Amino acid sequence: MKVKEKLQKLRDSEAELQRRQEQMKKNLEAQHRELEDRRRQHEEEKERWEAQQRILDQQKLGTILILCF
Repeated sequence: MKVKEKLQKLRDSEAELQRRQEQMKKNLEAQHRELEDRRRQHEEEKERWEAQQRILDQQKLGTILILCF
């Protein structure tokens, strides 16, 4: 009887470990998706900021040229 109990306990432990591993995998995948979304948003914001800076630089250059003449 003890052998059967130990085997059952081992099977239960294996099942619990697999369940925990699957849950951890799902959590990591969710974190990865969230980080990818945040990275993409950051890149978009960076591109918008750089475009605005180019426009401001062109406006400043135009103002300087007007003042020089």
